[in-house]
Amino acid sequence: MAPYDPDHLRRKLEVFEARTARHERITRTILILMTVLAVVASGVLLYQLLDWQ
Repeated sequence: MAPYDPDHLRRKLEVFEARTARHERITRTILILMTVLAVVASGVLLYQLLDWQ
């Protein structure tokens, strides 16, 4: 059995936290972009419907 190495475990945890933070930023960015796209699409649709009458 390998000896307990707290430095190695801490480094692994730091890598995991950095990866998780990166994924959270990417997910948040995608969510914001999708929300903006939905708002713009709704505005265009509403404009088309009001202009059509």
